[in-house]
Amino acid sequence: MNRYKITYIVDEGETETAYITERTEAAARKVFKTASKGREITDVELDDTDVPATKEQERETLSKIKQMVEELGPQSYIAAAFEGCFDVAEQNIEDDFACSMKQRAETAEQQLAYNRRELDDAKKRLKELGGLVDRLKEENRSLGLRLTRSVFPSDLYLDLWTLATDDAKESRERMASAADIMAEMADTPQDIAFTRAVTIYQEQKARAARCERMVAGLDEHRPEGV
Repeated sequence: MNRYKITYIVDEGETETAYITERTEAAARKVFKTASKGREITDVELDDTDVPATKEQERETLSKIKQMVEELGPQSYIAAAFEGCFDVAEQNIEDDFACSMKQRAETAEQQLAYNRRELDDAKKRLKELGGLVDRLKEENRSLGLRLTRSVFPSDLYLDLWTLATDDAKESRERMASAADIMAEMADTPQDIAFTRAVTIYQEQKARAARCERMVAGLDEHRPEGV
């Protein structure tokens, strides 16, 4: 946007200046005439060529673009490309923040990649935990003993209990994070980020339930003094 320095006549022939931000000099003159109730302009000077538009100008421009796209009809290729963009633009104006659909998509992809890595790590830890419990049961079985308080080492019990409890807590936290994403994107359930959030929620819910069952089983064999 351009900023124009407008010199105009006030009472008794004196002059004053005002600054108007608009696209063209003609638009600036028109805005000034309306705001000043027709005061006579003596000079217009281009003051700056890189001035941010006002919020109201942003809203007016967005409204015109939306109207133009709507006039193309629901089957318009341009309308399809702009789907969701207007909501982002409106939010940008209100929040004084520049964010694009591309940036949102990239952020969602990064979050998705992070969640996948976290899920893979959690699966490995859960597999290790399950294998450790299986080995312990097999060792006791081979000795003809039951897994009881008298044969369950305290340090091993605490390690297993802590690992299972921490994994269950992490799963519940990931469930909460996924639920937040689903709530935020409830109006666009077809979005890949929403679909992925549902998948993460379901996977973490099942994982949390397994860990909590394991904790409950361990509690049944808590060693004396622990």
